[in-house]
Amino acid sequence: MDALKRTGYVQQEAGERLGISRRKLNRRVRRLGIKHPKWRRNRDP
Repeated sequence: MDALKRTGYVQQEAGERLGISRRKLNRRVRRLGIKHPKWRRNRDP
C-alpha cells in the first residue's frame, strides 16, 4: 500500500519499486480489496 501511495497509485511504478510485475501487483491489489477512484474498474459507468 505504501508503494502505491508513493507513486500516486500508478501500479506500473509501484510494481517496479517492489520488484514485481504490474500484473502481479494488480492481483494482490484485487485480493486485498484496495481501490482508488482513478482506476477504471472503480469508476462509475
